[in-house]
Amino acid sequence: MKMSIKISFNNSSDKCYLTNQTIEGTVEIAIDKDLKIRGKSSFVDRRKIEMSGIHNYNFQCVLPDTLPESVEGVNGYVRYYVEATLDVERGKTLKHKEDFSVIKFVDLNESTNYDLRSPAEINESRALRILGCFGKSGFVEVKMRVAKTGYAFGETIHVRVDLISKSKDDVKVTKLALKQVEQCYIPGNGDFFDPKLTAFYFKNIDSRVTAGLKSGDSVTIIEKFKIPEKMLVSNDHGYDQVFRIRYIICFKIYHNRFEIPITIGNVALDEDKLRSNTIYPEKWFGFVQTKHEAFEYLN
Repeated sequence: MKMSIKISFNNSSDKCYLTNQTIEGTVEIAIDKDLKIRGKSSFVDRRKIEMSGIHNYNFQCVLPDTLPESVEGVNGYVRYYVEATLDVERGKTLKHKEDFSVIKFVDLNESTNYDLRSPAEINESRALRILGCFGKSGFVEVKMRVAKTGYAFGETIHVRVDLISKSKDDVKVTKLALKQVEQCYIPGNGDFFDPKLTAFYFKNIDSRVTAGLKSGDSVTIIEKFKIPEKMLVSNDHGYDQVFRIRYIICFKIYHNRFEIPITIGNVALDEDKLRSNTIYPEKWFGFVQTKHEAFEYLN
């Protein structure tokens, strides 16, 4: 019989665990001769001699609630594994790793960020440059709004964009998208030779070409984005200085970008709490007069 190590998980056939869940498993060690065993996890008053054969050691570990979700990113990754090591005195050290996945569970109702329940709005005037950095032809006024910034899988994001052109040139098309932003933090001392870097990668979850804008005219764009049932949740808190996943609603008109950050979780915001806690403008969108009408219109 050859010496070997095997790791198995007892409470998950697909090796997927939620944060705050307990991992339970067994380390199986097959040895071909008697070995003196010492445990590193706790004090033992004497060595134990294991006879040749197959021996099982149980283990368990509670996953902290602050752990980031498993992800394979473009600029980095978050991976988890259990490792067992058999350090044989004056012999070959045996190691075995078994990967597992961590799924983040986010209940938006338990978030301390109360802004998730409130509307978000951008109201800006930007220079319109048809030729990039040159050829400014005027300005464009942009108002972009969403009813709230906290959403769960399967929910629909209602976006409204109001445009007013103060430019002498026409805009053929605009673009609106739901994007996933991957931020990977690269540690360093912060000096010239070892800088602290942040790598970004933008992925379109859903994007579309929207209406253009004629010179001196105005236009209203209303779009809906349905959040997929399977995707990574936002991890804006906790280990966000290592690897961060966040989401934005992005509107683009030529070289101008307008972004509203949103948070995606597993459990949706309670509708009654949303209505009672949200502060709406007196005239939401210019024509909706009451909170109830505003909520129904946007959802």
